[in-house]
Amino acid sequence: MYGLLSEEEREDSFWETIEDVANKLFLIPCLPEGLLSLEVTLPGFSSPTIIMPPGGDLHLVVRLNYPFLCLSVDNILKVIAALLSEQTIVFTSSNYSMPALVIQCLLSYISPFEWCHSIVPTVPDNFIDILGAPSINILGCHSNWQESPEFTNIDDAVIVKFDDDVVESKLSSVSSFPELPEADRIRVKTQYQEILAS
Repeated sequence: MYGLLSEEEREDSFWETIEDVANKLFLIPCLPEGLLSLEVTLPGFSSPTIIMPPGGDLHLVVRLNYPFLCLSVDNILKVIAALLSEQTIVFTSSNYSMPALVIQCLLSYISPFEWCHSIVPTVPDNFIDILGAPSINILGCHSNWQESPEFTNIDDAVIVKFDDDVVESKLSSVSSFPELPEADRIRVKTQYQEILAS
């Protein structure tokens, strides 16, 4: 059908499609926080076209208690230590949206530090091979992947299972699981207990 349109109609249709994709893209929670733009490079043109978000401020409001709904304080501290030591982390949950929400919260917890590696909050089923990527990543996937060969063969990563409140290490690059200093762990646990008590 696209080939039957006149050149002017094709150009209008193309840009409408790009605008539609851009508008949908800007509604997806994108990690980490920051500005989002869509870059389109057309064949035969040397400079890309930058499409900015639609008018108005798009602010995603994420409640910072999501990690506490599925992980114990000790396990949250383990994940924060893994983030700060730049380990690959694979989050699994039977709820597809939970990894994206928890990842956003955990990245807020390490502020002013920023995660500078790849983040895929929800890995599609047909991209399960990404679990074997040699780069440092944060990945979120459905818990039904835990039985797959790609998942069981993960090497050098921290596995976080929300459904079971488990954080396990498959780190081969370090001799022991990274931990936060003891005094800081105790302080966080004490403050958390005080919040629960009040």
